[in-house]
Amino acid sequence: MKKSKALQDALRIWAKQNSVWQDCCFTTWIEHYDSPPDPGIPAACLLCLDGSLAQILDGRGGRRLLSQFERIVKRAGFWLERMDGTTVAFLASDEETSTAYGELAEWSWTSSLIAPDFALMHESIFNYFNHLGVKGLIKLSPRAFEIYLDSLFQGHGYRTILGPGTNDRGIDLRLYSSEISGEILTLVQAKRYAPRRAIRLDAVQALTAVVDYEPARNGLFVTTSRFLPSAQTFAERKAPHIKLLTGDDVIKLTDLAARDVAEKRSLLIQYDQITRLMKMAVATKLDGQIFHARTGYGIIDNQFAICVKSSASAALLSPLPCKVLKDDGSGQAGYHVPDVSVSALRNLKDREMFVAKIANRRSGDSPLLWGNRNLYSVWSGKPCDFNLCD
Repeated sequence: MKKSKALQDALRIWAKQNSVWQDCCFTTWIEHYDSPPDPGIPAACLLCLDGSLAQILDGRGGRRLLSQFERIVKRAGFWLERMDGTTVAFLASDEETSTAYGELAEWSWTSSLIAPDFALMHESIFNYFNHLGVKGLIKLSPRAFEIYLDSLFQGHGYRTILGPGTNDRGIDLRLYSSEISGEILTLVQAKRYAPRRAIRLDAVQALTAVVDYEPARNGLFVTTSRFLPSAQTFAERKAPHIKLLTGDDVIKLTDLAARDVAEKRSLLIQYDQITRLMKMAVATKLDGQIFHARTGYGIIDNQFAICVKSSASAALLSPLPCKVLKDDGSGQAGYHVPDVSVSALRNLKDREMFVAKIANRRSGDSPLLWGNRNLYSVWSGKPCDFNLCD
């Protein structure tokens, strides 16, 4: 981060000295695109630019200033890549630093997806923490850890109620499992602690008291840390309805949840399921609807996708290939429609599905979905023009 800040400071000073900093700012990939970082572009930062500085980088502002800009970037240990007419990405020259920035971007994106209904859309969140292990859980904020556990237990089939985060009497999460005798309630207390900070006996006793008072059938104390022997002995001998889980136990549950979500997701993409969703699609529900996005930098192109699963704030989209309805004879301009033929739907691939955030769901508004750096809206059913001539 220090190298990135040094680069930003140097370029900002130079630009202001040359009066070309107007309408420019530095940002991150996540802040700018609100989409997963591109593995092939581990950007340390992005520069959004317009006006004079954009003209310089386009080669229309004089070779001297462009050379000065490039020298500053190179001296700081970076190289640049133009993303489009108004965005520049800076990448570290040495591989180790570049990898570190890529990992930081991946962490930032994954953290932003920790919400009650996002992990159930895509097992990559569970896979990410399964790969990092306990050290990844420790990096979460206490509240993010609670939200992650909420998603984790939903992934294991529980109906959950996430606590407010404050004034919750020590109960962060309520789990409901269905049995013949009715729903079984388990109260969960979560503590995101460093390994050196062990859970004491009095904390486990306090949870036991709340469980017995509710009354609930079970209690679950989950921590990224460890339990003192006295706390473990108390739970084993005096309170067998209280279970203690450490960070290693959470990672084991994470691995199982990732596999389960991946298996369920693969079923969503089966041909019979896709065709059933399309037939049942209604305007008030996202599932089965086809979405469209305009794409291209200097050209006009189209992307289509079908929603295979949706929730309150997210949607799981599967790309649909474009079918040329009419063109100019050379394939450079014409009209696209989504290809929903039998062969196209049977070739949909599970790995290509992506999570999109629902940008608006107000009553009466057509939903907008933001995913893979594109803004999708419900396809109107009409052919969409394209022009690949730059």
